[in-house]
Formats: sequence, structure tokens, C-alpha cells
Amino acid sequence: MAVGTEVRHVEAAVRAAERGEDAREAVPVGPRHAGPEDRNVRQLARCLVEHPALAAELDRAELAELLPRGPHSELTLALADGVEAGRGVVRIPELAGTLSEEARALLHALSVDGDPIPEANAARTVRDTLEWLRKQRRRQLERNTTRELRKSSLDEDEKRRQLEKRNSLLQERQRESFDPVDPTSMGPPA
Repeated sequence: MAVGTEVRHVEAAVRAAERGEDAREAVPVGPRHAGPEDRNVRQLARCLVEHPALAAELDRAELAELLPRGPHSELTLALADGVEAGRGVVRIPELAGTLSEEARALLHALSVDGDPIPEANAARTVRDTLEWLRKQRRRQLERNTTRELRKSSLDEDEKRRQLEKRNSLLQERQRESFDPVDPTSMGPPA
């Protein structure tokens, strides 16, 4: 029940299992309306709404480049701007007045969304989400470069330039995979 499941759906799954049927088929599961990017960006925005001081550590220019256009991006960038202007403090009512209707509705929804996230968890979520967004951007650049290389209309100089770009992206990905683990992100020894 803590995950938002309705009682009648749990009961239907139990009855189906008792009959020897697949319990998953007894529960109506709606399609996901948001992909991983939407969910990650929403979680980033939620962390910043609950802990606006975390936005002070973000690079606004990089954020603008990484975030997909929409209310999550507008809200996240407004929080970063608000923290910068307010020296670490954001006044939510004033911020809400500067947002579009959709971003303002998102701000209010995130303000009351579930249990509060502890600041340490929020900081890690912000860090992990930004890293995920960087990887997504790098993968998109790799795909675009590969697509350009497949074009037969490219001259030799352009192909060489695209190959160098692709190789630098691959080297960046390899360096990333060899980065040491941040010891502060690990819990106590088991």
C-alpha cells in the first residue's frame, strides 16, 4: 500500500494467485506516461525544491544545455537563478510568480510530493542525475557523429574531423568508466 497500490488490486492479485493464474494479469497496470529522462529530471527538480541551497553548486550554463525544454527545466533553472540572486535562499512565493503556469503547477506539486528527502540523499540524487544527463548528452553526440560518418556525401576532411570527434567522445567515455568511486558516496562497511 505504501507504493500507491489500491487495495482492490492487491486483493485481485491474491485471488488470481490462489486460482493458479498469473497475478500480474489480474492487476490493471497503466502505461508509463514518463520516460526515464522525465522521471530523472522531475526527481532533480524535487530535490532542488526541497533543498534549494543545492542549486548553488550547479553550473547554470551546463544545466541549460543538459535539461530538456519544459516545465522541469524552467523550474530548475529558476531555482538556480533564485539561489544565486538570494545568496542561498529562495523565496518560493516570489519564485512561483516568475514561472509559467505549467512550471508553477509543477513547483506546487513537488512541494507536497511525498515524504521529504534527506539533504544527503538529495545531494547525491542531484549529483547522480547530472552525471546521467551528461552521459545521455554524450551518447547523443556519439550517435549524431556516427550518423554523419555514414553519409557518403562527406568529403575526406569532414570524415577525418568526424572521426576525431568520435574518438575523443569514446576516450572521454573510457576515462569516465575508470574514474575511482567517490568514497563519501558509499555507506558503512557491511
